[in-house]
Amino acid sequence: MKKYYMLRFFYLNKNLFLIWYNDEEVDGFITNESKIIIFDNITDATNYAKENAIFLEQGITTFNIVDIDNLSDKIKNVVVSENCHELFDIWNILGDMAKSTNTMFSGNSDDELTRNIYEKLFYGSNLKVIVQDMGEYHPIFDEEEMKVCISIFSNGLDMLNEIILEYF
Repeated sequence: MKKYYMLRFFYLNKNLFLIWYNDEEVDGFITNESKIIIFDNITDATNYAKENAIFLEQGITTFNIVDIDNLSDKIKNVVVSENCHELFDIWNILGDMAKSTNTMFSGNSDDELTRNIYEKLFYGSNLKVIVQDMGEYHPIFDEEEMKVCISIFSNGLDMLNEIILEYF
């Protein structure tokens, strides 16, 4: 059964509201003709959900996506669990956006290096369920991993810019 969630992005000095869904098979965003529907305010997003019989789960998840420099600083300091967790969440959101719009995102690549970076971010997030079984993990990226990770997020922000520019 699909569950729907309200997401708020603070990006380019704007509050943007989107509806994200997940189920056992796929995660994604509400779209219209392969374009993500973006709302200027929570009222419009909530009204859209009501008009389309979409039941939104409680709460709003907020993402502050600043710029590639900010993300690069977090990538250079992945030993901090909060940085891993934030990067991991943003990676997943960018991946879901790409899938929802049939857009290429290098973070969705299945090559070994990309998978290794993704797994380091996942385990470095130190989610309670993982920590209780495995203990804390604090990854370190080598030069190549850091370069590829920055490239992945740069590609994701380029994609996000295109998606948002279509809206404005």
